[in-house]
Amino acid sequence: MKPSDLFVFGYFGYVSNQLDGQTVKTRMIHRLLEENTGKKISYYDTELLKKNKLSLMVSLFRIIRAKHIIYLPAQNNLRNFFPILYFLSRIFNFKIHYFVVGGWLFDFVKQNNNIREKLKNIFQIYVETNQLIDLLVINYGFKNIIWFPNFRKDYQLEKKNNFNEKLRLIYLSRITIEKGIDTIFNFLDSLKRSNVYERVMMDFYGPVDNSNYDWFFNNLKKHPNCYYRGLLQPSEIQYKLCDYDLMIFPTRYPGEGCPGVIVEAYMASLPVIASDWKYNHEFVIDGKTGYLIKPLDNDAIKEIVVKLIQDRSLLQELSVNARSFSQKFTSDNAWKLIELK
Repeated sequence: MKPSDLFVFGYFGYVSNQLDGQTVKTRMIHRLLEENTGKKISYYDTELLKKNKLSLMVSLFRIIRAKHIIYLPAQNNLRNFFPILYFLSRIFNFKIHYFVVGGWLFDFVKQNNNIREKLKNIFQIYVETNQLIDLLVINYGFKNIIWFPNFRKDYQLEKKNNFNEKLRLIYLSRITIEKGIDTIFNFLDSLKRSNVYERVMMDFYGPVDNSNYDWFFNNLKKHPNCYYRGLLQPSEIQYKLCDYDLMIFPTRYPGEGCPGVIVEAYMASLPVIASDWKYNHEFVIDGKTGYLIKPLDNDAIKEIVVKLIQDRSLLQELSVNARSFSQKFTSDNAWKLIELK
């Protein structure tokens, strides 16, 4: 296969150095292709469209020369550019591999009939959850769709056991209400009234949403055992997670698919308390790799945390299970699912 046979078209976020689920996955797919083909793979960062729409013309030339287009659009691009890409694929006979980021595709195709019918005729759609496959197959008859892990590189790090110190909790995601930050502070407020509060510490990582900035830091000041630690680069995440015992992830984000932070946590042998929201039940095995709670149920988080403070052997068991479950999401397993013939 020649380097020009492959072209990646997606939202890399290199212009603003944006780090979120969309940009991280797009960059990782590109890296996966280069590492396994041994070739330099060209790409187009759709963030460039905001500054230079003419840059798209160069990418169109590369697209029509390719045999395989690796496509990772955000919603606006799927709505506005995909019809053009689909039209070109029929003329120039290249294959479109659409890698879905998150869990929003079913709601999207329900409202966009024309896009839906075109998607059913591309080469392959790779989604993060089995439930999303069922929804698309049963309701709309998709036949070109497979499960593809929201994979991560496994650094195979050794977990630092913690049997005598404080229980170390971590939140790692965008710091915004829809990701459940309010539930975490309600949990901390409740825990503060108990006799185990001093046996817990919690750190927050991630970009702080502007609309929640003052609210977040005002709440943080109420808890002397909690800290905001800033941002982590993707290559730093698993190393940092090894310093903690438990991840808290009570998301209510409507576009949630397979949260990459859960996969990262598992690779660092970290169990997760997550909300039973959207598709999380596919990735958090209740009582095995962590715990599922009802959205907004801060009392359930408190109950679980108190239990794990008192039973570190249970925490160790969850940690082992999480590490074992993480092997479904390795880059090696992901590569085996991409058909480039």
